[in-house]
Amino acid sequence: MDEWKRCAWARGEKMARYHDQEWCVPEHRDGKLFEMLLLEGFQAGLSWSTVLNKREAFRRALDGFDARRIASYGQEKLDELMQDAAIIRSGRKLRAAVDNARVFLSIAEEFGSFDRYLWGFTGGRVVRLDASPMPASSALSERVSKDLKRRGMRFVGPVIVYSFLQSVGMVDDHDADCFRRRPNVLLIGPMGVDKGAVAAALARLTNRRLVDLEEDCRRLEQNFAPNQARMHSVLCILENVRGAVMTLAPEQGAYPDPVWQADFGERMRGGTRAFLLLPQGPKEALSALAPRDAWTGRTILTQGKSPAAVAEEIAALL
Repeated sequence: MDEWKRCAWARGEKMARYHDQEWCVPEHRDGKLFEMLLLEGFQAGLSWSTVLNKREAFRRALDGFDARRIASYGQEKLDELMQDAAIIRSGRKLRAAVDNARVFLSIAEEFGSFDRYLWGFTGGRVVRLDASPMPASSALSERVSKDLKRRGMRFVGPVIVYSFLQSVGMVDDHDADCFRRRPNVLLIGPMGVDKGAVAAALARLTNRRLVDLEEDCRRLEQNFAPNQARMHSVLCILENVRGAVMTLAPEQGAYPDPVWQADFGERMRGGTRAFLLLPQGPKEALSALAPRDAWTGRTILTQGKSPAAVAEEIAALL
């Protein structure tokens, strides 16, 4: 465990890892959406830590959460699962998992994907609530629950659905002082600027994690065509990370303009604030990245300033 302040429920290594890497992170992959919907159904009447501890056992027993395979289960398979002590052995929940898989596939076929159906309830946007204490359900979860039940799903009441919406990032309920409630900070600048030292100072000052964006980009770039690789890699990472400080050293012509336009933050669903660090006035270096007005109020001159001083200047703008 580390010193970062998390939501009060994220206690223990496994719960903290789930909190940091998955909870309230926008998810759009149908396979993962089905996995979380299935697991939330098994949680009914139990703690999430119980389900999380059995997650890999479920993955093994339920064919990797493959909806098509689960939809084909018959009584013989259900009887076999009822003998598996590593999972939650509830006949009602197991039968519901099979029926829900069939409905899930039907919805995906109707809408083109379950993702398109689900995120259609919010127009593709994350709902961020500031309620305290955290609600057990909401008007949104009631609407989704009602429609899923109408289509034939079970164990999808408003409370279970609300937990599901949190788990797939449609609802962001991180505590106000949780590090993942804080937007990312992306520090951009030429190689001559010590962005690493500024990032380390800013992470300490604002309770954020340091994330190696360049390393993650290199890992992801293989998934995209060469001329799109860096742009898509950056977008993918920033879409799925919160509460982090990252650095990037762009070169003229290396990144397509859309990444650096004034709507940058909106493309990240409001989850990233970008700052341009320059050793001197915004001249050629700035125009090489984006139109001058795209960086109004977000250009930091570093000449003659310590990393700590630059970090404090950025923190005051967050």
